[in-house]
Amino acid sequence: MSLLRKIIAGVITVGIMLSAVACTSDTSSAAVIDGMNIKAGIYIFYLQNAINDAQQIAEKEDIWDLDIEDKPAKEWIKDKATEYCKNYVGIIRKFDELELTLSSDDKSIINNQVKTIWETYGDGFEEVGISEQSYNDISKADYMYKLIFDKLYGKGGVNAVDDKELMTYLDEEFLRFKSIAIPLKDGSGNIIKSADREDIRELADEYLDRAKDGEDFDKLIDEYAEHREEEVEKANPTTTTQTAPTDATDDSTDEEVDEEEEEEEDIYAKESILKKDSKAYPTKVMEFLNSDLKIGEPTFFESDEYYYIFLRLDMKERSDYLSENRVKILEVYKDEELKGILEDYYKDYSVEKNDKAYDRYDPKDIVM
Repeated sequence: MSLLRKIIAGVITVGIMLSAVACTSDTSSAAVIDGMNIKAGIYIFYLQNAINDAQQIAEKEDIWDLDIEDKPAKEWIKDKATEYCKNYVGIIRKFDELELTLSSDDKSIINNQVKTIWETYGDGFEEVGISEQSYNDISKADYMYKLIFDKLYGKGGVNAVDDKELMTYLDEEFLRFKSIAIPLKDGSGNIIKSADREDIRELADEYLDRAKDGEDFDKLIDEYAEHREEEVEKANPTTTTQTAPTDATDDSTDEEVDEEEEEEEDIYAKESILKKDSKAYPTKVMEFLNSDLKIGEPTFFESDEYYYIFLRLDMKERSDYLSENRVKILEVYKDEELKGILEDYYKDYSVEKNDKAYDRYDPKDIVM
């Protein structure tokens, strides 16, 4: 943060503190939603979330003179924060409806997480008006959300998802593949002009042909990695090379060597598994990966900066991946569904805004 921004933040903080003396009773509550009081700190926290959402939509940080989804940025952010507050109430109401409870262990986990966060970021939260108790309330609601999720979709849950359904989801929504990425750059990192790429294209075609002839794709990946490393070293030679003294000894014991040899090799180490809407690659590359590529058939693709050799693989063969990542995969699969359920649940909640609080906490002034 620049010195100017720090000074401005200080002025804002002092202003808030002074005004709090005069009107805390008027603005300590931001709203009453479905009969539940929403503390100002909770509203401010969700203002922060809404600001982040707006910046992602606009793809820039300076959003204050923009319209977000046909609304002035500040208005959109306040409406979005109100929606987050309704969701907060909906989680608590749904938690109670399902007759769920927080155990003493659950409460300890929540309190410890809050304590850890507060030790690092507490001053920043308090500067913009978020108390530790408000943050604890929000963390508790987040934890309730997880318990609701488990109650509905976990093993033995009301709408439990079995492994067969999850594997179908994985196969339909994820991509499994291996790749060789040949950069269209020289060893120094400079882009090579299209007219001078003949040698690189020949190299790519060579790897493609060898892959089609059935050579082990993992070995081709390793071979190209060594080739590229040599190219970079030639383009960037070092003036001195430090080597170990000739009398250096190996301190590893025979037992340690045996343990290394016994380590099971990860046969999937060179694979990639991505969600189909992932942004791990540029759009054109992802569109190609999402096209009707045949499983087990190597294919060539040219992007702006790379020649790729892709080998599409069968997702259904990775039952181990499902077992190891079941919780995360289930969350990705059903999270939007649960959000939709909660949205239907809270959409008709009454909202009584405290206009003084909404006016006082200007989104532009509480950016952390």
